This record gives sequence, structure tokens and C-alpha cells, in this order.
Amino acid sequence: MSDSFTSPTRAAGDSTNANATTAFVATSTAAIFTTSHTWTAAQTFSAAIIITSAGISDTTAVVANPAKFWYPTYYTNPGTAVIHRLNRALVGEASLDTGGVGVGATPLSWSETYFPIQTVSQLAVGCTIGTSAVGAWSRTSDYRTWSGSYSLGSQALTGFALNDDTGAGTPTAAAVVGLAIRKASVTGLTVGAQFDCGNEGSVVNSDPFYEMTQAGTTVANLLTSGTATGSVNNVSMGLLIGPSGTGAKFEKGIVVGATALNPAYGPGGGLGVGLELANLMSIGWVDAAHNYVAQLYAGGGLLVSTAPFYSTNSLSTAGSVTAGTNLLSGGYASAQGRIGFRGLSARQRASIGDAQIMETVFSDSLATVAATRITVNGAAADGTNSLTLVDNSAITGNFRVLVRDRTTGDVATGTLSNVVLKRGAGVATTTVVSAGSWTLNTGTGTLAGMVSPTVAADTTYGSLSLSITLPTANACSVVASWVQGLEVQ
Repeated sequence: MSDSFTSPTRAAGDSTNANATTAFVATSTAAIFTTSHTWTAAQTFSAAIIITSAGISDTTAVVANPAKFWYPTYYTNPGTAVIHRLNRALVGEASLDTGGVGVGATPLSWSETYFPIQTVSQLAVGCTIGTSAVGAWSRTSDYRTWSGSYSLGSQALTGFALNDDTGAGTPTAAAVVGLAIRKASVTGLTVGAQFDCGNEGSVVNSDPFYEMTQAGTTVANLLTSGTATGSVNNVSMGLLIGPSGTGAKFEKGIVVGATALNPAYGPGGGLGVGLELANLMSIGWVDAAHNYVAQLYAGGGLLVSTAPFYSTNSLSTAGSVTAGTNLLSGGYASAQGRIGFRGLSARQRASIGDAQIMETVFSDSLATVAATRITVNGAAADGTNSLTLVDNSAITGNFRVLVRDRTTGDVATGTLSNVVLKRGAGVATTTVVSAGSWTLNTGTGTLAGMVSPTVAADTTYGSLSLSITLPTANACSVVASWVQGLEVQ
């Protein structure tokens, strides 16, 4: 039910309404016709608009209403949909354009002075009041009301681009592009794209192995490789911070705000987990020849390596390397729940850490002649700050001991060799096989009579207990380094 007219003419003062049941399509000058419209002699319009008697001005409730979406009873003709068809529309600020097809058509809106958007767009919308040019929304409950089943994708806005030009050149296709420019002297925030996700329900945590399988998962930005299109070939990369082509650069690549993350995750007292990878994934550095020059790899511990792994494992630095809790290398070392621990192993028999070199340092400040147990961090003994054994294992090593009397400056050094402990199933089975052999290498002044440290089995935590007995009550600094340690299961 439509008639086509070419440049319909109205005389000045003519308020005749367009046919109330007929849709007008004007090819050069047209407008929405209403009963109250009065034409002027010089009135012109720059875009053609389709007018229908029911669609544009209809105020009937349409939410989750399939009858209104498809309008099957339009003109008492079931199954005939009302669809408003526009070949091209320029809306708001964009309507200032002449509608020409060539780039550079004048007059231009302010956006066209930056980018030739509206002269090549089927739909161009420019906000005239500086708020939102286009608003789009969708709701999953409306889909269920309509179809009776749950939605697999209620999408407020969908962009789709197909790169199918096989001719000469390198065509580019982008489904969604966001552009933002900060003018000189502007102090406000300028953002090229913002993705925001809210959560009014319970908090659902996730990790690399949960991915999206947790019920109620919320994700602010999801990148997938061919999920919607059914692509079977791998995509080159999930995220690229690329060059601008103009010489301008990003000051930094990725920045995570200091208060953006939940500090409950990660090390105690920290600010949260800024990056989380699955075990056995690595972070790599590549040279200009496209070869890996170094990688960080997690596999029960942290391996710093040149490529390939396990053949030329090395770490070169002009400064220092600081590990917050433990330093593990070789790819198969494990801290076994300990802190202040260094382990090395390039293979495993059955599990990571079941055959490794191990080192740690016990230390404290003492001012008593009574035997006093010392630990790795100076705190009361627990399952982390002593040499804790795992079930069905044995350890052996030597203690090198250094004591300094902070009052007199006297020192003592010694070695407790061939210490051996074993543990069966459970902490109560921890026993001392050899308490070691003590050699006093140096002892001056107040520390001349330094005696052997005492090694015992801690059956509460299944660990090695080390106690120091000083020959003086002066304040002394004590360090006992567990060296040449071995662990086997």
C-alpha cells in the first residue's frame, strides 16, 4: 500500500494532509505529513522519508510483542509485515550535509571536517545537543516472552564486516571502530572505547580453567575466535596494540589502576591479580628476526629461560633479580608450600619437585643462652617457614652458621654437616635420621664457645626444627643457611 510521487508541491498556506492510509515516497523533496502541517512557499527538505498511517505515530505497547514486531494484521492482511524502508538517512547534525555521494560534499557537519563519515554512510547520525547520538538496548526477558525460551544473545548493537575483496591491494574490514580526539587545552578524559559491565547479583570468581563455565559469570570485554561465524582456522591474535601510522605512540601499553582489582586475590597485602594465565603458559620476548629470546614459564614453579626450554636455561641481568617468596628454576622445582625457598630441577620422576636441589636461610636476633628455635622469617614455626617435608620424602643437606655479637663485634662460624630427615604418611612420621656433625670453624671472644645447633623433628608440621644455643646473653644476629640440600620422594 504505497504510492510514489516526484517532488509533491504544496502552495503557501496549504495544510492539506497526505492520504491517511497511503505511504508517500518522495524522490527529492518530502517530509512527514501531519494534519497540522502548514507549508511555506520556500519550504524544502533534503531527504526522502516514507510515511505510513500506522508505523511512525503508533503508540501501542510494543515490548516483547511479536504482533507489533511483525504486525501480521496490518490492513487486515495476516502475515504482512510493516517495515519502514529508507535507502539512506541523515539525522540530526548529519542532516546539514547535501546528501551527495562524493567525499567532500558541502556544507559539512563538524564531524566531517575530521572524517568523511556521513557522505559515505547509509545512516549518519549527529547529536545536536552533545549527548548521545545513537541509543540501542536489548533485554533477555523480552526474548523469552516472545519465543518461550531463553536468549542466546540479546545484543544491543551488532557490527559485522566481511573482508571478501580478493583483488589487488590489502583491504581492511572492521566491524566496530571507535574514534575520539582530545583538542588542545582540554582537561577532561578522552576515551576511544569504553566497555562497562555491572553486577547486581552475587560475586562469581573465575580463572583460566573456569573461563565462562561458572554460572553468573560477568565479563566486561570478551574476545572470541570465530564463535559467531563458525570459523575453523586460528585467528592471528586476540589483542594487538599497534602503531598509529602517524608517528604518535602510546605512552604505555597496558595499565591496571591501583584500586581496580580485588586485593583478596594474590599475595597477602597486595593489590590483586593484574594478569592470570593457565599453568604451562608462558610470556615471551621476540627479537626482530621473530625468534624468542626469553620466556617466563610457569609449570609448578617459575622458569626464566631462553628458548628452547630446558636446553640453554639461563638468566642474564645487569642488576638484580628479586623473588617475592620463592625462586624456582629448571621447570620442575617446587617450593612444596615453603617460603624463602630456592629450588632447582630439570626433570621429575612422578610429580614436580620430587627430585630437586633445595636451599633456604634461617635467621633471627637472639639475646639468651637458652636454646631457641629459629625459622626462615623469624616468626613462630608453622608449615611454611621451616624445612617442611612432604609425605613419603627425605631431605639431606648442610647448615652453614654465622653468628655476630652486636655488642662486642665477636663472630662465630661453623658447619653442621650431613643432616638427614625423612617422613612417611602424615606429619607424625617425621623423624631425624642424622642430626649432623658440627665443626666450629671460627669463634672469637664471647662466641669462642659456640656449640652445635640442635636439629629435631617437628611432628606438628612435619618439618625440620633448628635451635641455636648461644654462649652469651648479648644481643646476637644469627644466620643459618641450608646449603647443598637435596630432596627426593
